[in-house]
Amino acid sequence: MEKPVPSIKETELFRRYLPAGWALEDELALFAVQPLHKQQTVEQRLTAIDRYLDPSSEVSGNVEAAASAIGVGRRQFFKFVAKVRQLGPTRGLTPGFRNIARRSIAREGLAEPLDSFVRQLLADKPQTRIAQIENAVLRECERTGTPVPGESAVRRRVHALKRSALPEQLGPVGEQITVDQVNLNLSVEDGNVSRFAIATLIIDHVTKLILGHGLTAAYGEGAGLQLALDDAERRMRELSTSGVRIADSLRALTWIAPRDLEFFSYPLSPEFTGARLQVDVVDTGPRRHGAATLRLIGDRLPPFKFKPMAMERFEAVSSTPGMPLDDARRLVSSSVDRWNEAILARLPAADGDLARFGGPGVKFAHRLRQLFAPVFEAVEDARAMWDDVDVSRDTN
Repeated sequence: MEKPVPSIKETELFRRYLPAGWALEDELALFAVQPLHKQQTVEQRLTAIDRYLDPSSEVSGNVEAAASAIGVGRRQFFKFVAKVRQLGPTRGLTPGFRNIARRSIAREGLAEPLDSFVRQLLADKPQTRIAQIENAVLRECERTGTPVPGESAVRRRVHALKRSALPEQLGPVGEQITVDQVNLNLSVEDGNVSRFAIATLIIDHVTKLILGHGLTAAYGEGAGLQLALDDAERRMRELSTSGVRIADSLRALTWIAPRDLEFFSYPLSPEFTGARLQVDVVDTGPRRHGAATLRLIGDRLPPFKFKPMAMERFEAVSSTPGMPLDDARRLVSSSVDRWNEAILARLPAADGDLARFGGPGVKFAHRLRQLFAPVFEAVEDARAMWDDVDVSRDTN
């Protein structure tokens, strides 16, 4: 079974045909979320084009041989060559890939006055659940006599608004955050099986910036959270020099505890964290990991889509062959970079000396790490206890 990402040799092939201004990681990320049979078609077409254009190849300049190798005619082959030069391998050679934006409710909006109604609702309560918005839209249609839009239309529009909207009054970055985990439609290797990657995200409520992320294939003593905290230290240092305001202190934290840490979340209860920090830990009852992420930033981290799942199904097996986890981390990290860059381009710069030093961001990242340190200490204590139990059993 073929891998869903190119080999090292094929990666260099993709690099040679990147369009101007397009990063290799972005190209490979877009390629990775295509269905496997389309990935195979892209690789076949790109290999044929490369051999045709390579002066050292036995089929160099022989369009009939190159076209025959992928089962197309001369004219279609030249179209592929033109498209890959203009759009790159994935957008140019994937069967059925849409390069021309078609009319979309998500982008252009619902019929008025419903679109203004939804915008105002999200402005007043940005984290309103999708189901609540749908019910509010139904009531508004009844009140105004407006035709009821389809359920999927409302959902698509809300997610698009969450991805693009910024509030008129911006507070400092890092004052209120959510830590959540969500499956991506990206298949990664986990031993002998493939699973949907689990992204742990640290999200700023106000700006929607992703302050840190970690990618894992499965649960493992808080590995996703640890990676996200490591990433937050780097990203917050960079944010400190980007010109945005960073909060002096964290005031509110929502943490949807993963299954491997749900029994160790007690150090974040109010009696431990104090009154100055509002902490909401969700570690019991029915949970859908990713639901908080969707309420904050929409349904995707382009080109990846989020796949919220119930706790008991969160380590879902994927039918698509997985890529190495390190490769997946590189692609997702690039997508987080692009997400944050788009937001930063629309944010007002901070005043005075705030943009000159890395201090505020580093301070925030250290505070966040200190906040979760007792959780990981509890994990270590539990591991030590079980190690002692195992030793006791062996000696008896």
